[in-house]
Amino acid sequence: MEFSSWIADNLQDEDRYVIIDDEYVIQDSQLPHFILTNPYDGITADLVNKAIKILNG
Repeated sequence: MEFSSWIADNLQDEDRYVIIDDEYVIQDSQLPHFILTNPYDGITADLVNKAIKILNG
């Protein structure tokens, strides 16, 4: 998977990240970092707030 390879090559365990996508194409270990968007609505203010919470820990 693209996400998994990039994360493994570029991030340390303590790094925080968010995956935002309109398709559910992630591994179970990435669920805490994943935000699923609606393909018609895109990213909403609520999803932005969720992403900020993930990044802030």
